[in-house]
Amino acid sequence: MPIESIAITKLEGGQEFKNYPELCRYMGWSQSRSPTTKEGRLKELRRYYELDESAPRVIKVVAVRDDPLPKVDNRGKFKGDYRDSIFTPNIQASLIYMATSSKEPVVRTYNQLLQDLGIVNLNYSQCKLNPRGLEKVTDIPREVIDDFLQSVKSFKKTIKRVLDNLSDSKILRYETKIKVISDSKHSVATEEQEEQVIQYREKVLEIFDCKNFQEVLRKGKGMEYDKKLKDYFKQYTDFTSAYEALMITGKRYKFQRSQDYLFNEFRKSAIQKESKVKLEHNAIVRQSKTKADWGKEYDNEYRTKENYIEQINTLIDLLIDPQADDIRKPTKDAQEQETKLDDELLELLDTGMDELFG
Repeated sequence: MPIESIAITKLEGGQEFKNYPELCRYMGWSQSRSPTTKEGRLKELRRYYELDESAPRVIKVVAVRDDPLPKVDNRGKFKGDYRDSIFTPNIQASLIYMATSSKEPVVRTYNQLLQDLGIVNLNYSQCKLNPRGLEKVTDIPREVIDDFLQSVKSFKKTIKRVLDNLSDSKILRYETKIKVISDSKHSVATEEQEEQVIQYREKVLEIFDCKNFQEVLRKGKGMEYDKKLKDYFKQYTDFTSAYEALMITGKRYKFQRSQDYLFNEFRKSAIQKESKVKLEHNAIVRQSKTKADWGKEYDNEYRTKENYIEQINTLIDLLIDPQADDIRKPTKDAQEQETKLDDELLELLDTGMDELFG
């Protein structure tokens, strides 16, 4: 039976259910284990009732709404977008402009594209490598910083999806290339250089006891990994650094330079504003879901804190807002200071062990 036909008559203010399965039994719903089904049901109930879900697992009906909240209809929205049909088409238009207004193929990393499109600012790339330094400067817990960075990472998936669609439509072509830096010159890696990059990346991952680079970042070792890898390149190869970049090619198009440039800057501003809205919205959704399932999600308890959204907004101001203060040096200094303290502590421990065991 549809929720709409039973919700008004089934519940009343003051009723309390010790958990979601008990609510299902009372409402006559099937015992679905799907998180999507659960959230859909609760979302529909919230239209008709004011619910208190602050306690772990417990669902309490505070009051029956005099007038149901309007039902949000997402049909017709741009596929894959979060909330509307503006964000992704603006990214698409900006990427087309970027590629077709250049005489040469556009070669950019994902982080550079995030910045080109207005999604992040100059602080983002270094702070992503250096979450420990960012934690020291902002006094925001690492779990919240990692949560935020993971949310920003979803924009990379949006960019890739847009590029795939444009490639399928034969509007643009793109491919991933490994580029190396030697004597300040950037060039596409040869086959031998590619093998060296892969070899030493794997070697450094082993040193940090990590399966992939994302795990390195979660441990807050991004800058140390980067330094160690560059040391290997300098010692054993003919290049000093390497990175992956997208080579994007489009048919050359003669733009009305001033008019089209200004229009693209308008798009960039719109993308930047929507990015901030989406990141805050994502945080609110994560907090709501975590509070609802808090009994199971002990690892995500930090999301239930009252200042979680405030902390996310602080990170938005620092890493997204184009007018943010430059915090790259303070975070780098904080990271280096902490690494120095760690090294001194290890040296003291080693000295103590030598004295103890002779």
